Amino acid sequence: MTNARWTRVAISIATIAVVAGCGASRGVATASPATAVRPAPSTPALTTVAKPLLAGLIDKGSEGPYHLGQPYAPVTAADLGSLPAGISGVVVNATWAQLEPSPGTFDLSVVTQSLAAVGGYDRTHPGAQLGARLRVFAAFAAPTWAKGLGGPPLQVPATRDITVDPTLGRWWEQPYRDAWSGLQQALAQAFDGNPVLRDVAVSSCSSLTAEPFVLSPATERVAATAGWTAADQSACLEGAFTDYAAWRQTSLYYPGNAGTAPADASVTAVLTRCAQATVPRCIVGINNLSPTAPTGRAGQTYSTIDSLWTTSHGHAAVSFQMNGPDPATYCASIAVAVATTPGPWSSGRRPAGSGASPPCRPPPCRPGTPHYGPGRPPPAPDR
Repeated sequence: MTNARWTRVAISIATIAVVAGCGASRGVATASPATAVRPAPSTPALTTVAKPLLAGLIDKGSEGPYHLGQPYAPVTAADLGSLPAGISGVVVNATWAQLEPSPGTFDLSVVTQSLAAVGGYDRTHPGAQLGARLRVFAAFAAPTWAKGLGGPPLQVPATRDITVDPTLGRWWEQPYRDAWSGLQQALAQAFDGNPVLRDVAVSSCSSLTAEPFVLSPATERVAATAGWTAADQSACLEGAFTDYAAWRQTSLYYPGNAGTAPADASVTAVLTRCAQATVPRCIVGINNLSPTAPTGRAGQTYSTIDSLWTTSHGHAAVSFQMNGPDPATYCASIAVAVATTPGPWSSGRRPAGSGASPPCRPPPCRPGTPHYGPGRPPPAPDR
């Protein structure tokens, strides 16, 4: 494990937890591509009821392979053994291209091996067990065959983040959406009953990262010339619940990016529907947590979360992801999440990330520091 970097933050309402900590990037796959195989049932003892929510500090792994157009390597025992103290979960990353290299033929080995590693770790660490979140990148990492569904691939301007094959499929068209749903059905068949896998991130409609609400202006212009409309985007975002309907025991994690164009209204509608979902349960995700988020363009979405907390207390769950690895704003960002979703911290966990280790230990949160909230300036972090 190399390249120290920050992890992300997740807070759940009802079982409130913050995800933020330090870890090391997991590298790209170095082995030869695996032979495509049909998904096999998970080997651990299966669960037939809804699983506990993943709560606490979660190591998100690296987005590097996605941006470089490379497949992900499995999470290994060495990765898990190198995690800082206080981490309670890991994200298992994969790309659509590596999971389904040809239509209807699946190679789910990266997920199988990763979950097996987490399960093995848990058996030897009964007092500090980990859970897993599955995140599958589509967008630029969709397989070539999928990029041609519903029409020819879209050629978008290359960016500093995407250096390989800057082409996209028509994510809003029904043939593409049906293929994506088929992948979710295969994944759910293989892993929905695996107790190690606690939730799966929704990445339907994604066109830049694995976040459905992130749409760059350049991509929007290119998609519009191919017939895409804002109404198509809203329909796709709502349709994600159908895409993931095969997941029954594993919670969904729907990452919203509050205050992002072009479908701000869809953020509130989708996150409200998510908070009210029961089978599968859906975790409301806000992926741009920062000290100023509630008073900026994202203010309405944070107000929606406050409302969801009030009306759905005891059921709704919320997960926050920090908007960048800035130690100087760590405490203030955590305080925003706490102020947005007040309530008891489950299992005695606290949001300060005190278990993180050098070299990326966040500045300590001074006891008694007022929580930041709308109309209140963020506290200065300790130095």
